[in-house]
Amino acid sequence: MLAEFEDEKTGLSALDELENEMKAGNYAPDETQQKLIEIVSNVLLTRQRQPKSFDSTEFAESDKEFLVEHLGWLGRLLLTPKFAQDQDQRKKLVDSAIMSTVTISLITLPAVLFGLAGILLAILAIRLYLMNALKVGIPDNVRSGTVYLETFTLWLLAFFGVQIATGIVFHTLAQGAPDTPTMTTARMLAGPIITFGSLLVLVWPVLRGKKFSEVRDDIGWRFSRPWTEGFMGILGYCAGMPMLVASFFVVLLLFVLTTLSSQPVSEFAGIPQVQQPIQELLGDGNVFAIIVAFFAACICAPIVEETMFRGVFYRYLRDQTSGIGRIASVIVSALLNGVIFAAIHPQGLVALPALTCLAVTFSFLRQWRGSLLAPMFVHGMHNGFLVLTLIALM
Repeated sequence: MLAEFEDEKTGLSALDELENEMKAGNYAPDETQQKLIEIVSNVLLTRQRQPKSFDSTEFAESDKEFLVEHLGWLGRLLLTPKFAQDQDQRKKLVDSAIMSTVTISLITLPAVLFGLAGILLAILAIRLYLMNALKVGIPDNVRSGTVYLETFTLWLLAFFGVQIATGIVFHTLAQGAPDTPTMTTARMLAGPIITFGSLLVLVWPVLRGKKFSEVRDDIGWRFSRPWTEGFMGILGYCAGMPMLVASFFVVLLLFVLTTLSSQPVSEFAGIPQVQQPIQELLGDGNVFAIIVAFFAACICAPIVEETMFRGVFYRYLRDQTSGIGRIASVIVSALLNGVIFAAIHPQGLVALPALTCLAVTFSFLRQWRGSLLAPMFVHGMHNGFLVLTLIALM
């Protein structure tokens, strides 16, 4: 960026300073870091020698691909300076940056407004609940025994078991064979198919003697008044925004405390990142992959996860804790539900507080509305915001 906003000499000086700091700190860059430094230095030197006739075709394709793979948009920008011959490519890069900035701004603005509205709504909801003026959507205890715990356990085993088995199959098929369009499509569709297929475990309570209509009532599969439930879901999501914002500060605090209490590490070692699983799909960049990503994140995940966590598992937890009083039962059930929901997601411990608070918000919505429509709707909306943000950044 220094070379972009100032000149190549400033960029090369920054690289020299970086190497001197690494030597002073006895830090040995790994193979990837060393290769990046060498390629960036080579590109800047060439740009400096050819200020009016720089042409990225002079560099090996493997080096350019390596640069783009590890630096992304910045790597492309490095290969396309202001005076590059391919000005059309530079214009596309600049336009994409502007579009990403606008998109992120448009996504951030509603989040800020939601947060401000959420503070007022959260205060109002607490006040109404304490005045017994807030409707309670589900009974405290339906005396279901362990049948819903059994169902939830079966779902966990089936869902992750089939995913692991499918991964092994695809890995075996990929050994020594070219990646065909059919294989790529199959891999993309496997996730949503497995996710929806896992709902077959809902037959278990029926096999254990419950009527399916009773199961539907117990887990919140009531689909009347969808527009009303969607709107109420948005209100509940807004009310949960202060808790979500607080969770991000908790993440930062935990990160600082962990860093201070651990052995000192080099400043060049990098910072742990939260990796979104959907990035693998979006990384392909084609329209079909983006459609599958939206379908998986905004339809499959909300329907299945809300059914199993806020429907089946939350119902079991409320039954088991009903003896400690409604308020305590709701809080304990929502927290236990949220922690397990966060723990099974692959984003790691860094994302645990945020995912837990998100799940607690969904549990409160389920408690308030009775139906799963409200948490399903805002779960899909939340994931949609994340997918749009990832597309903008990528």
